[in-house]
Amino acid sequence: MAEYDAGSGWRLTASVPFVREQVGEARETLLELAAVLRGDGPVDPRGVALLDGLLTDSSSPVYVRSAGGALKLKAQSALYNLGGGWNGGY
Repeated sequence: MAEYDAGSGWRLTASVPFVREQVGEARETLLELAAVLRGDGPVDPRGVALLDGLLTDSSSPVYVRSAGGALKLKAQSALYNLGGGWNGGY
């Protein structure tokens, strides 16, 4: 317990580790998503729902190693749908 109190021991956290390589590959699209959500313009609920699933579903490519480009593709889909577009349900 002394190590924990000193800040050098283990820490209890609810955070889930993400797949760094996949997040890095989708970085630009993820940053675009953040910019759109921070902006003043309206967003379509479909895009918000897709992004919510991407970030909260423990089986999403954010958290589970997936086929190359899977996270980027899903992030692009959410970005496209934030603007009210339709991309076949991806």
